[in-house]
Amino acid sequence: MRTKHLFFAALFVVTTFSAFAYDFSAVAPSGQTLYYNIVSGNAEVTFQNTSNPYYSAYPTGSLVIPTSVTYGGTTYSVTSIGDYAFRYCSGLTSVTIGNSVTSIGEEAFIDCDGLTSVTIGSSVTSIGSYAFTDCYGLTSVTIPNSVTSIGIGAFSYCSGLTSVTIPDSVTSIGIGAFACCSGLTSIVVEAGNTHYDSRDNCNAIIRTELNHLVQGCNTTVIPSTVTSIGEKAFLGCRSLTSITIPNSVTSIDYGAFSNCDSLTSVTIGNSVTSIGEEAFLGCRSLTSITIPNSVTSIGDHAFSFCDSLTSVTIGNSVTSIGRYAFGFCYALLEIHSKATVAPLLNYSFEDVPSNIPVHIPQGSLSSYETRWSYFFNFIEDEGSAGVEGAEALNAKVYSSHEQIVVEGADGNEVTLLDLNGRQLATKRDCYTKLFFDVPASGTYLIKIGNHPARKVVAIR
Repeated sequence: MRTKHLFFAALFVVTTFSAFAYDFSAVAPSGQTLYYNIVSGNAEVTFQNTSNPYYSAYPTGSLVIPTSVTYGGTTYSVTSIGDYAFRYCSGLTSVTIGNSVTSIGEEAFIDCDGLTSVTIGSSVTSIGSYAFTDCYGLTSVTIPNSVTSIGIGAFSYCSGLTSVTIPDSVTSIGIGAFACCSGLTSIVVEAGNTHYDSRDNCNAIIRTELNHLVQGCNTTVIPSTVTSIGEKAFLGCRSLTSITIPNSVTSIDYGAFSNCDSLTSVTIGNSVTSIGEEAFLGCRSLTSITIPNSVTSIGDHAFSFCDSLTSVTIGNSVTSIGRYAFGFCYALLEIHSKATVAPLLNYSFEDVPSNIPVHIPQGSLSSYETRWSYFFNFIEDEGSAGVEGAEALNAKVYSSHEQIVVEGADGNEVTLLDLNGRQLATKRDCYTKLFFDVPASGTYLIKIGNHPARKVVAIR
């Protein structure tokens, strides 16, 4: 959810609040009544009333903001569009900003969802935070070569926007400037820009000096020179279906791929050490994820609400898994954790079925039973070491409905034993699955052919 800033009226005279937010009004060349404040000898476009509704009659249609306006016999140059000036003006269809204007304020056109066209004058140097947020109808925008800064979320949630060109002049781009632009398929940074680039035709904005990807889109291919994925870089890229994070990347920041709900495939490179909070939250089409051995921490909510996720593999260097990191992944069927010391949890698997098989390294059961007590169906995976002539076997062993289930025993004899090695039952794999009833809740051993026995916890 985007942040909506609270606006506190600044007009205070002794003990009485004014009902108006402006110094004077005048009719624009396009026929709408506009409201202005005099600021440092120039005119700034503002709104009418200090509280909602902010206009008695909201401006509609095609709006032309003039270069100058006359009041009380004095002509003022219109140099800025103030914070919140046209918020909620859903009836506006096009805006032409005069060449005298140098700045567009915060949330100046927020929620102008009927706006389809904006012409930004050639003197504008700054576009404020959330200036055009929620302008759903906006399909294109030309950022002039005068602009040096684009604020946080400036064009966020402009779902109709399909392409963006960043001119040479831009030196600063705020977090999530084009976040949740779900239709965005083309991003180009002009070749003369010394602060940002879109190298290798990657359809992304990269901070050149830091090799930091700050903004991606539905068609981005991350170059092998990028070292970090920025906060909210791909937030809401709803048509992104697959992404490969190259081995050059070391960190994935907060919300980087959040709500990419068509994302089915993610490959995380083997240099990533941290996965930030909410990095893949709400990626509802993702079915499996492998966390490489380079990763040491997984942030809060990193994979929350990935409700198609069925399999998770966690690398051997992970020491902590954040709060709700895999929470509400209701479809999860199995976990493979390679760490010999169980990573610390913090409600990390909230609302995940507690009886799913959790595959862990041999000899680590005590650590997992202590730290991952939410689960009980632990399976110690073994290799062929210590068993002369034994072949690796990919059988699955897990507890289900008061039974121990063995899949893929490959024709071997399967034996159920207690922890003292006493044989309780023997069956041969003649079917897809073998089922063993257990006499009581507890930890048992399953031995398949000449392979080492596996421990499994069963609940009655």
